[in-house]
Formats: sequence, C-alpha cells, structure tokens
Amino acid sequence: MAIVAAGIPWKQLILLAPDIAKGAKAIWGQWKSKPVPEPIDANKSPGDQLAAISKRLLALEANEANQSRLVSEMADQVQVIAVGLRETAARQTVIIWVAGAALLLAITGLVVALLR
Repeated sequence: MAIVAAGIPWKQLILLAPDIAKGAKAIWGQWKSKPVPEPIDANKSPGDQLAAISKRLLALEANEANQSRLVSEMADQVQVIAVGLRETAARQTVIIWVAGAALLLAITGLVVALLR
C-alpha cells in the first residue's frame, strides 16, 4: 500500500492545494455576489433594449471566459493525476511479478524441503 501511495505526486498536490482552495473561493465569491440582471422592459425604446441585451451578453461572455479558464485548469490537474496513475499502475505490475516470483520460489523451496 505504501509503495502505491509513493507513486502519487503528493508534493505537487500539497503545493497546489492552497491555489485550488483560493480559486474555489474566488469562483464561489463571484457566483454568490453576482448581481441579478434586470429584466428587459418591453415598453422601453429599442435602443435601450439593445443596450440591456448587450450588457447581458457581455456578462455571459465574461462568465464563459472564466468557465473556459477553469476547465483548462481542471484538465491540467487531471493530466497530472493521470500521469501519477500510470506510474502507480506500472509499479503495481512490477510488484505483482515480484510477488509471483517469490511465491514460485517459496513453493519450490517447500517442495525441496519436503522431499529431503
């Protein structure tokens, strides 16, 4: 179990944990303090309606940019985890082969000891 845990990039995870927490808090703060858009009044002039729609569209584009940045950061983190998992899988394969060889050696030793 300890060998498996050794393959996980704990140092990177520990170093990145404060940044991840700050990012999550910032996103939550933006979401929580996000002003509710004013409804578009159908009785206003078309110019005022277009200005309100334009304002909403700019807010949506800014939100989309934040979401893309977040998805990019998540993809980077998933890539780091995937590399760690590949290393762990390779180590587990080696451990299984060593355990199998040790088992075969133990059985051979037992047979030799019983036949003497």
